[in-house]
Amino acid sequence: MFPLERIHPQAKEKSVKGICSGMQFKDYLNSNWSGKVCDEGLKKIEDSIVLMQKIGINGTPSFISYNGKRFVGFSPEGLDSIIQ
Repeated sequence: MFPLERIHPQAKEKSVKGICSGMQFKDYLNSNWSGKVCDEGLKKIEDSIVLMQKIGINGTPSFISYNGKRFVGFSPEGLDSIIQ
């Protein structure tokens, strides 16, 4: 997970709660962000953020192809550009 706090101020906390509570996809679809923040969830999210920053990811969705080309966002043309 890579919460974008600049545009989604609650993203990091919600991501941590999702990990700590064992959130399922149906919970996400129903906006069920119950649960508490735990150290394990916080560490996982912080480690993920550090990794994304280290490899230059700054948005979602982000795609990296087998040849190292990158594309941020979603469009068929953009995906074609990294697999060509």
